[in-house]
Amino acid sequence: MAVALELAKTDHTVVLLESGPRTWDRATQALNAPDDIRRGYNTLETRRRSLGGTFTIWGGRWMSLGSLDFLNRPWIPNSGWPFDRETLVPFYDRARQLFDTGFEDHSAAALANALARQLPLEGSGLTARLVERSNSAELIEAFTQRLAESPNVTVYLKANALGFELNPRGDRVVTVPFATLAGKRFELRSKVTVLATGGIENARLLLGSGLFGPSQDGPLVGAFFMDHPYVEIGPLRNPVRPTPDDFTVDGREERHLLKAHGMIAFQEDYLRQEQLVDCTAHFRLGPRFRHSDSYNSEGMVAARELSRHVRRREVPPYVGGLTWTVARNIPTVAGGGMRAVVDRARPRDAVGVRMMVEGSPVISSRILLGKTRDALGMRRAVVDWQQPEIDRRSATRFVELLSDLLEREGYGHLPSSSHDGWPGRILPGYHHMGATRMHEDPRHGVVDANAKMHAVDNLYVAGSSVFPTSGAANPTLTIAALAIRLADHLQTCL
Repeated sequence: MAVALELAKTDHTVVLLESGPRTWDRATQALNAPDDIRRGYNTLETRRRSLGGTFTIWGGRWMSLGSLDFLNRPWIPNSGWPFDRETLVPFYDRARQLFDTGFEDHSAAALANALARQLPLEGSGLTARLVERSNSAELIEAFTQRLAESPNVTVYLKANALGFELNPRGDRVVTVPFATLAGKRFELRSKVTVLATGGIENARLLLGSGLFGPSQDGPLVGAFFMDHPYVEIGPLRNPVRPTPDDFTVDGREERHLLKAHGMIAFQEDYLRQEQLVDCTAHFRLGPRFRHSDSYNSEGMVAARELSRHVRRREVPPYVGGLTWTVARNIPTVAGGGMRAVVDRARPRDAVGVRMMVEGSPVISSRILLGKTRDALGMRRAVVDWQQPEIDRRSATRFVELLSDLLEREGYGHLPSSSHDGWPGRILPGYHHMGATRMHEDPRHGVVDANAKMHAVDNLYVAGSSVFPTSGAANPTLTIAALAIRLADHLQTCL
């Protein structure tokens, strides 16, 4: 949508094809169902097939990547972008204007520095970052209206891409076949094709076409998949004073929060010195049970998933896997359900820590094609998400520094916990990144610095799937900045 909004300002003819309708649709959404939920990664509920995509269900949280995120860090294999942060700063600011955050890059940095002094963080190995906020629901309405009023933009809904037809040389897209769930089929021919279907679907479509499979001599489609491990720790014990408002978010109100707030993060010099990946965290206010290990256990996660579908009176495609997960965790689910009921009657006065960990790029972490097929005959995606040891080690060290800070400043004691080497039970952030990664060398990436497929002259990829590294920031602002940069590049090519 961001690419189309930028090109709407030009004289070029733009066609935007969206898989879903204007709002949520059960049959269309089922196309997102994973091949096997027991592989541990749910791709159904965390993505949205409707105009505006997943942006319609996530809150308006905007964070930019730091300077170090763009550099080749010798202690992180496969790190480094084909350009530095300064290249992207003008596009970050244009993305901020698009999202109406009220900040520019320099003012966001200035406020983050002021927040760091508030804690205080000097000499702790930690610093502060800023989360900018705006109303995502209002933005979607405004974007949709702008597209409808653009004379050079045509939007088609319920149009599902099935793959790509290339010329005999295999270096240009000739047509893109589409289908609707109602049975209609058609093809689109264009000078340039931009694939912008999300961090999983971009790779799934390329793999499903049978033309871009991973190999040592070609694009590494599907490889280097990344996500942000989220770690929930708490609640804080024996606090002498409350955590600062500028770093504390009420979980019940978070999706609708419009005020910018701070995140605690590693200092860049400390990351270099200790050779770690980045982490960020904020304080989260809510019921005491929400901060417990059992709330985030696989049994409780599966039970909540089943409950959502029951309320909608629908059967998820992977109901067997969810039911089995609940069944083999009955004691945890039963006890957790009782605690949840009791805690609803208590004040929402428990403060925990929600931490986001940078996911390292490893070639064995992949988007794959499963054996089952969706209603259009496309093979479903399987996500084989892996977290290397450096991610665990970095999260553990971050918690140690944060614990020292909390006790020193009287904010309380952070309870210790360990799960497979992590300082708490982890959940996916569902920020799907890296599976069509950007690199100037086709032996190490799928697209070049302008997001063009190395082997195809008129096929570009937009979205978080092109990220070479993930940083420890919500990806939407960087997605939009890259999309605006791509739109500018396309104007020089058309």
